[in-house]
Amino acid sequence: MKHIFKKILKSNPITFYFYKKVKAVRKFFVSVELLDLFPLYKLFLILRVKQYTLLSYKRLSFLYDTAGRLNFNKIQGDFVECGSWNGGSGAIISSLIVDRKVWLLDSWEGMPEAGVEDIKVKSKKVIGEKGMALSSFEKANLLLFKKLKLNPHKVSLIKGWFEDTIPTLKDKIEKISLLHLDCDWYESVKFCLENLYDKVMPGGYVIIDDYGSWSGSKKAIDEFLRERERAKCSII
Repeated sequence: MKHIFKKILKSNPITFYFYKKVKAVRKFFVSVELLDLFPLYKLFLILRVKQYTLLSYKRLSFLYDTAGRLNFNKIQGDFVECGSWNGGSGAIISSLIVDRKVWLLDSWEGMPEAGVEDIKVKSKKVIGEKGMALSSFEKANLLLFKKLKLNPHKVSLIKGWFEDTIPTLKDKIEKISLLHLDCDWYESVKFCLENLYDKVMPGGYVIIDDYGSWSGSKKAIDEFLRERERAKCSII
């Protein structure tokens, strides 16, 4: 019956378009926890940035709560995100800064070519041509500074490949309280951890988006933690 109903909907492009929209809205609100309906600023902020990110509501909500927790606990250090896509997740953490800066890093030319370690966990296939997940620097700029009107002196968009940009930022970023890695591939994750982790303050957080999705990301994190033996901050 469900299959027949969907077939009928597909026969009319306009009806099917609205069906998909309603389905997407329903899926979004089903994922919203009841308690999240009360801090309305958080809910409305996530709704505003949702089209600029590939992260789910729960992941965005967790980023928001973590940034707020760091402010409440007065943990010093900037917020740094490696892999910002169109700026949605970066907008979440940037909206909560008080006396710190936010650094949002991305090539804005898509992802680098995947290595042999980078296998999709569920399909067991290497998926990753150079340039996939193409994002837009202009869209990120529009969201952060035009729509949300964030302070460009507090929020910096750093365009380029991590191996080119991160070395130039080492002297500018003295302390990190939140390091958010959404860079998928083994080489990218390993490079970011090796070059930025030592700046994360005790009580800070390292949030890694792709540990359960890409084998290369998982391998990079596991290797790094074995080398360091004990984490001084929370790695999630």
